[in-house]
Amino acid sequence: KKGIALNPETDLDRIEKYFGNVDIILIMTVRPGFSGQKFMEEVVPKIVKLKKIKDNEKFNFEIAVDGGINSQTLKKVKDYVDMVSAAKGIFSGDICNNIKILKGL
Repeated sequence: KKGIALNPETDLDRIEKYFGNVDIILIMTVRPGFSGQKFMEEVVPKIVKLKKIKDNEKFNFEIAVDGGINSQTLKKVKDYVDMVSAAKGIFSGDICNNIKILKGL
């Protein structure tokens, strides 16, 4: 499968020509490099915009987010994404309970 990952600062217009040719677009909600960073709220409008483009133009790619995902931040993006990556949000504390909470949102 083909995919593209976008750093928080990268605009969607940099990759729009690839929307019809990718299987997944990963939006980073932290700067890549190390775990435990705070979710960047300013990235949410980009995620919402990508979802609108996908739906309006009937693209088939999946939307994923990675970075600072926990039970609070997932609520802000869950309606716009197909999958999330949550390291600290799962592995901090009771792993089974954290997974159950995230899946239940």
